[in-house]
Amino acid sequence: MEFLQSYKEQADYVISHYTDIGNHRLYEAEHLLLAGTSFPEMVNAGAWRRSGIDVLNAEIVKQVYPDGMQFELSPGYHIGTIGTFLRALKMVKDAGLQKEFPERYSNWVEKMVLAVPKFTFPDYSFPLYGNSFLTTKATMLNNYQTWSQAFPENKEIQYFATDGKSGEAPNICPARLKMPGFMPLEMAGMSNRR
Repeated sequence: MEFLQSYKEQADYVISHYTDIGNHRLYEAEHLLLAGTSFPEMVNAGAWRRSGIDVLNAEIVKQVYPDGMQFELSPGYHIGTIGTFLRALKMVKDAGLQKEFPERYSNWVEKMVLAVPKFTFPDYSFPLYGNSFLTTKATMLNNYQTWSQAFPENKEIQYFATDGKSGEAPNICPARLKMPGFMPLEMAGMSNRR
């Protein structure tokens, strides 16, 4: 009972004290959605779930530029927020609430995924702008495989998920993400990613 009481207190606190802006706001919304879908029998579960959904629906439009890049302009945050948005879609689907996110939400997430190759190098690494982190090709392949499952009809995502073995190579040379101003220095070898 102590755990559940603590869980309730924390969720009740977050719903009244969201971070004002940025990826932390998304994580808080995701956690409230998780609380509301994981413990539907709790008195405030509906409010937690609704709050998480409302914040994520509003923030995807605020935090993602039309070219698909997350507005904090950190490749690491960008990839992390793709995960947040996709986990939320899975949670509502598993709870039978998939209509809570309009189709445009899923379209925005897909745009975010399609922005990733525009700032990555042929070896699947990316510049360490902002608060980014070193990654490995194996990690990025795993990310693309997850994204390919979410968007199975997208042949470009499939291309990167399979390391070029299937799908269709994107036509992104030269690539430029207009809003953030990213333009990779090395575009040669796009069809021969290592």
